[in-house]
Amino acid sequence: MYRIRITERLVMVVEAEADDEAEAKEQVKDDWFNQEYVLDSENFASVEFECVKAR
Repeated sequence: MYRIRITERLVMVVEAEADDEAEAKEQVKDDWFNQEYVLDSENFASVEFECVKAR
């Protein structure tokens, strides 16, 4: 038996008005934690299949 890890990558680009990059990242991070951005299948970017370990 093989264990296969499936990793999906979702991507969304949003705009943030801020004084600098760090502030923009923090603002978007806070908004994401508050569920203002919810990524779903429409944000699908890629998938990987990797053998983790044989049993």
